[in-house]
Amino acid sequence: MGAEVDFEAIEIVPPGREGLACSCLRPKGWVQPPLPPDEPNFDDPAYAMPLTVIMAPYGVVVYTISVRPAYAEGTVQDWLLYLCGQEHFEVEGLEETELNGLPALLAEARQTTDAGPMRMRFIALEDGGRFYTGTVMAPEAIWPSVEEVLNTLLWSFRLAAVQGPTVPLSPPPPAEST
Repeated sequence: MGAEVDFEAIEIVPPGREGLACSCLRPKGWVQPPLPPDEPNFDDPAYAMPLTVIMAPYGVVVYTISVRPAYAEGTVQDWLLYLCGQEHFEVEGLEETELNGLPALLAEARQTTDAGPMRMRFIALEDGGRFYTGTVMAPEAIWPSVEEVLNTLLWSFRLAAVQGPTVPLSPPPPAEST
C-alpha cells in the first residue's frame, strides 16, 4: 500500500438495535456493502450478527465488527477460541489488552483457504452481556503491506454506550499444588 491512507469516522447504528451503536474508522475509498436483512439466529452458538463489513477496493482485505449475546458460561477467551474453532482458524497468539478503556483479548490466527493462506487479527470483548468481535483479514502474501491500516481499523472500534464487562477475559490460572 505504501501511500498515505485517509480515514473517516463512521457511526454504526443497527436499525431497531440502537443499543448496539458503535463507531470505527474507515479508509476513504473502501467499500461498506449493505448487510443482509436476515434476522439474527442466536440459537446457533456459532452465529454472530455482523454490525459492519468494510472492504478494500483492491482485494480480499476485510474488517468486520460482529456481536452476539454473551454465552451462559465461560470467559471471553473461551468464547473467542470456540468461534475460531468453528471456522477452523489456527490461533497462534492470544493476549489480554485494553480497547478504548475496556478489557479485551487480542488474537492472531491463520486459515488455509482455496484462495491461499489468510492471516487474521481479532479483538474480542464483553460489555453488558454482549460479546463483540472485531476482525481484520488479508491474504498472507500482502499482510505486511496492509497491516498498519488494518491495525488502525481494529483499534478504532468504540462502543457508543459502555455498560461494563460482566465476565472475566480469561480463565483463572490453575491453582498451585503444594
